[in-house]
Parts: sequence; C-alpha cells; structure tokens
Amino acid sequence: VSAQESEIPMLSVPDGRLVRRIEQPGSLTWMAFSPDGQSLAVACETDKGGAVQLRNPVTGEHLHSFPKPEIIDFVAWSPDGRMLATVSEDEKDVRVWEAASGQQRRRLAGHDEPILMVAFSPDGRRLASARADTTGLVWDLYHAPVVGAITPKQLEACWANLAGPDPEKALDAVCRLIRSPDQSVSYLKDRLAPVAAPEVGR
Repeated sequence: VSAQESEIPMLSVPDGRLVRRIEQPGSLTWMAFSPDGQSLAVACETDKGGAVQLRNPVTGEHLHSFPKPEIIDFVAWSPDGRMLATVSEDEKDVRVWEAASGQQRRRLAGHDEPILMVAFSPDGRRLASARADTTGLVWDLYHAPVVGAITPKQLEACWANLAGPDPEKALDAVCRLIRSPDQSVSYLKDRLAPVAAPEVGR
C-alpha cells in the first residue's frame, strides 16, 4: 500500500483476489493487524493532523477512533490484543491505548527525542521503545509504587475506579490491588459473587 493512498486493498491470501477496499480519511502512515486478525489498526495523515482508527478487516466496518491529533508513525498491538502503543515524530512520549474503548491507558514520558518504534514483551506486561540513536527504554506497564498496606478507603476508591469510565484509573487500580494481595482478595471476595453453575442438559 502506498503512503499516498487513502484506500487499503484487502486481498485474499490464497489467490491474491481483491476482496474489498477500506477507505481512510487521509494518507496512510502505518497499519497493523491485531494478534487474532479480527481488527486492523490504521494510522493516517489528514488535513487536521493525525487519525487512528480500528477497522474490521473483513467488513471494513469502522469500530472506533483514537483521540490523537498528532500524526502516528508506528502502531504496535499487545500480545493479547487488548492494548495498542503508538508513537509520533511530533512528540517524545509513548501512548498506550485500550483497544476496546479507544481511550488512553498510559502516557510514558522519558525520551528526549521522538521515538521510532515500540514493542510489547510476550506477556504484555512491559513495553520497549527505541530511538534512532540506539537509545532504548523498557517500561513496566503494571508498575505500582509500594506505599504500605492499602487502607479501606483506598480499596473503595480502587473498586470505584474499576467500574469507572477512565481506563488509566482502572489500570492503576488493578496495579494497586496486585501490590496488596491479602487485603485485596479479602475485599473482592465480599463483592464478587460466584457464577451459578449451568443446569445439566441446557
């Protein structure tokens, strides 16, 4: 696919037959299939800046867009397909997005120059970012500072954030609960009801 094209031709692998064309709002800058092949992340340049969309590669359906004004130069999926990482030549940070909602989970600042590419570790818990001068950083996406035993008030806040609309706060809550397993397990046991076993024969 040419970077100047605003359409993505989807071809049949066995015979090379054109299946469909997926129209985009601008010139393509990067695209990447999700690990299960069910979603296609497409980054393009428009008159208003950058645009990142998730598309169904079979139907061409637009799933949702990422609120990203900068032009994206690289997109990477996490191994489980739940997150995407993006970098841009217009900024020095890595952004990590929740694939299901298109909302930002993390903004990772540490480079002093724009980043070329990123890659997730096989377990999806870490992310490596690299610059052209061979500088590389490794990020722990599930890191939470150790601040002692979690208090009942903090547990309530974590529970609220897990159910809230902000994926970054929800991920922080998960990390905080992981760091305090004894209190967290006891708290969650009182709030998560067991799933009823299915009836035999149904």
